[in-house]
Amino acid sequence: MIDVCLLEDDPGNVLDALGPRLVACGTSENRRGSSLAMLDAARERGITSLGLVDMLANAQHRFQGTGDHPLGHAPDWIAVPDTPTARAYERLGFPANNIVVCGHPHYDVVRARRDAFLRQSRDAMRKELLPDAPPDRPVLVFLAEGVDQLDPDASRATAAYTLRGSGNSDDRTTIVLEEVLAAAEDLQPRPYIVLRLHPKNAEDDYQSLRQQIDFVSHDGDPLPLLWCADGVVGMTTFLLVEASLLGLPTLSVLPRAEEADWLPTTADGTTPVVTARRSLRRELCETMDGPVCNRYEVRLPSGSRQNTVALIKHLLNHPRNVPEMS
Repeated sequence: MIDVCLLEDDPGNVLDALGPRLVACGTSENRRGSSLAMLDAARERGITSLGLVDMLANAQHRFQGTGDHPLGHAPDWIAVPDTPTARAYERLGFPANNIVVCGHPHYDVVRARRDAFLRQSRDAMRKELLPDAPPDRPVLVFLAEGVDQLDPDASRATAAYTLRGSGNSDDRTTIVLEEVLAAAEDLQPRPYIVLRLHPKNAEDDYQSLRQQIDFVSHDGDPLPLLWCADGVVGMTTFLLVEASLLGLPTLSVLPRAEEADWLPTTADGTTPVVTARRSLRRELCETMDGPVCNRYEVRLPSGSRQNTVALIKHLLNHPRNVPEMS
């Protein structure tokens, strides 16, 4: 048994006490996170280190810490969930041979959930979750986002925005939601619009737009709700990736084209991206007319658990050799 109190000790003391052959750390939105100090301590002691990255967003900040260099606290190896994330770290200057695509455990979970949903009645689920949704109107789910904790300014409008909404707010989600609501008014029939709030949202967020929204969802498992949708629209929330993995038509509406690199499914073209009002209505119409609950495979790897275990076993025995991953 590992003495739990060591976890609250200085990282160097922990490594000296345990003498590991490999240090594996996750990442977070905390630039002073303990994982960065642990990676530094491992480097100082010549211990092989592995960074486990869960998603593409904020690649430039994951190992930056409080300094200016995006790889200031980088490990020897990085395990990433998909190819777009691997490319992001390559662009930052991390050695390509030391980046291993392992998949993401949640990719596998969502695929399994999709298989389970396919064995159920989608109409019955929709009647249960959205009892007031008219059967002759398509359901459009809009995915809200909270303020970016690593870079709060990224959630505020700038001169680079190509979408402005009503002009009454500088909040990124509000601006995009206003644009989507305006475009949806022109669709025939008008969609039944569901706003799925982000966990960082308050219940009364977007109150000024509630009259244009048919239903607001905040708590509980979001996947059954997504499964009931005829189209899912968002920005760069991970829920948009989950919707793609469920096989649903998705659309990313972005106020800046550069944000398309924040999600693997927008970066690889699985989810269409729109950044201008003049094309939003057309793209939204195509999304709502798309095949619902299709069985297409999103270009994201599966088998995350097996791949990650295989990588860790390899690094324990051959820390300097490039692993051969399936």
